[in-house]
Amino acid sequence: MNTDPGIIQVITPAEPWKRKLFNGYAQIIIQKDENAKEVVLYASAKGLRTTSLKN
Repeated sequence: MNTDPGIIQVITPAEPWKRKLFNGYAQIIIQKDENAKEVVLYASAKGLRTTSLKN
């Protein structure tokens, strides 16, 4: 009588990919015109101080 049950492999598929609209980070790509001298980026949000970035 065979007492070895063998090997069982259970394959569980990965969950479908879900895109989150906002995960707390933002990436901004800015390209200035050839004639522009500088680019100023302003950021503000409720409960946070307003800031700016000049380039």
